Amino acid sequence: MRHFTEVFGTAPGDTSTADQLLNLRQGKDSISDYSLRFLTLVATSGWNETAPLGTYRMGLNQALRLAMAMYADTLGLKAFIQRSIPVSQHLAACRTPEEMVSDQGSQFTSHVWRAFFQLLGVTDNLSSGYHPQSNGQTERKIQELGSEARPPPPEVLDPPSVYSVREVLDSRRQGRGLEYLVDWEGYGPEEQSWVARQNILDPALLEEFHATHPLRPAPQGRGRPRHRFRASGAAPGGGGTVRDPPATPLPNPHVTPSSSPTY
Repeated sequence: MRHFTEVFGTAPGDTSTADQLLNLRQGKDSISDYSLRFLTLVATSGWNETAPLGTYRMGLNQALRLAMAMYADTLGLKAFIQRSIPVSQHLAACRTPEEMVSDQGSQFTSHVWRAFFQLLGVTDNLSSGYHPQSNGQTERKIQELGSEARPPPPEVLDPPSVYSVREVLDSRRQGRGLEYLVDWEGYGPEEQSWVARQNILDPALLEEFHATHPLRPAPQGRGRPRHRFRASGAAPGGGGTVRDPPATPLPNPHVTPSSSPTY
């Protein structure tokens, strides 16, 4: 009897098993302890497997209950418990913040956002529009994180303005000339930009592109770039160099030359 009281917080006969199941809550218990307590009560309740699943779900902590809302009751009690354990461990590792500071953008002042934070138990504090210090600190932190997340700068082969290219992706006519969409070495796809034909130093780079893309705009005549650009030792197979991209110059060009084959 003492063990029963220690486990369930009450002596046998004080309340019915059904009442204990309905009133059981996870609280500060781990998901494993809560599940063990629940299954022990179910074993003596006489309930079938589908009946207690809704009761088990309601006893979970709020964050875990929301995370498990994607699973239907038809999953079954045992399978539901097995899936709730790793989800609970993931939530414990991620840890929901207790407080969040944001500006007064419409997405942060919407009823949906407030209801979501209320369900998570997170306090949402809005910075004042007349208090630039708080917004300034936020913006500076975002800039710092953005700069740290940027890819490494391109490799400069011949200072001051020759840049390494991974691949030519496309071509287009611009006025009376041609431009090529360039994928920069050391940069992600968001940094791709259009470069005038005369700024591409490697004729083999363009020849390879037009050989594999015969339907894209090409120079007049044979349909391939004429050999009038200054090459830099290119070889077929991708890569190459260009001079002075027409868009915003790439940052920090003065870096150590690459040890990989260049063009």
